[in-house]
Amino acid sequence: MIDAGRAERIGLVGRMVDDDRLLPEALELAGRIAANPPLAVAALKRGLRRALDPDWDGLGAWVSATLGELFATEDHREGVRSFLEKRAPNYVGR
Repeated sequence: MIDAGRAERIGLVGRMVDDDRLLPEALELAGRIAANPPLAVAALKRGLRRALDPDWDGLGAWVSATLGELFATEDHREGVRSFLEKRAPNYVGR
């Protein structure tokens, strides 16, 4: 068992928040995640699950294939357009 301060120092947790700030901080983080392309967020979640017990060759092949699929989406094109046009993106999950 280790305390929260040590967990943060060794990189086991990204940051600590006081109990009364936990829900507001979690909701803010959830909002930042939700603002990203939904297909990419879903793929990242699948990848994190796969990485729990990785077959490194299989995981690498999955990452390459998934990136190829994501680069072909409408959301990817919207992300590039919005960056070039200096505006917020409007992701639609396609």
